[in-house]
Amino acid sequence: MALLTEGKVNQFGVQEEYWRILNINLNLQYNYCDITIGGYVDAITREKGLEPMNIKKVRAKWDDEEFLKFFTS
Repeated sequence: MALLTEGKVNQFGVQEEYWRILNINLNLQYNYCDITIGGYVDAITREKGLEPMNIKKVRAKWDDEEFLKFFTS
């Protein structure tokens, strides 16, 4: 799964259009999820197997009831 963006320029002055999920870390104690994404110039660059030029971490947080609904048995 990928996130496609247009017109986003990173700190190096290079356009990043293709983002993919690199890692998901679910914290069941504090009910949040850290998602690490990697940015590429485009899908072709990603398909060549090159390393992402930028890596970002995003924290997703839910209220307790919603979190337990989706992430517990």
